Amino acid sequence: MNEFASYYSKNVIVEISGTTPVHGLLIAAGIDLVVLLREQKYYYIPMSHVHRVTLDAKANQEDYSHSHGISFMEQEEPLGLMLQKAIDLFVDISVSSHKPVSGYLREIKSDYLILQSPVYRTIFVSLNHLKWLIPYSSHYMPFGQSAETVRTPMSKDLESVNKFEDLFTFESGNKVVINFGSASEQIGIINAVGSGIVDLTDASGNNGMYPLSHIKTLFVPK
Repeated sequence: MNEFASYYSKNVIVEISGTTPVHGLLIAAGIDLVVLLREQKYYYIPMSHVHRVTLDAKANQEDYSHSHGISFMEQEEPLGLMLQKAIDLFVDISVSSHKPVSGYLREIKSDYLILQSPVYRTIFVSLNHLKWLIPYSSHYMPFGQSAETVRTPMSKDLESVNKFEDLFTFESGNKVVINFGSASEQIGIINAVGSGIVDLTDASGNNGMYPLSHIKTLFVPK
């Protein structure tokens, strides 16, 4: 984007909704995406969560290097196309200020992503809460496990679920973890889903109503 041209190849601070600011070298800015290089990793940040971009006058330009990062974004490239290029790569995804959600990017649905993790198997991530994504090289295999190794079979019925809300309907009656790994993590059994609300019963038998708009991830222990 021409608006960011004067910031290219300069150290900046990007303030993002619901998480800590990211410091790094501004590499590119697309229609709905900005890309930073930090500690040899590329951060792809949706513009919808960017509050402000400012120059980082205190940063040392030598802290950043292009030598080991992976970047596949062309100028003005949209978020959706970038995500398509990241399929089958191991990624870190931030949805909150806590630890990122990690796994191989298996599939992109209409409003959520499917990750497959060497540890937690399948994790569903709402695209509405994607704050940033870091793709790793195709040679990067945590625990020595490739994308094919960790690929978990999914039923055809589950494969056909394209909306994040419909996942909860599909998993109704099952034990789930929402907002996995964050301060708002909740474990319970889905009782019902309707009008954008998930009715969840916890281990003590208490019911809670959770607006889908605030649910960032879904994990279904198998």
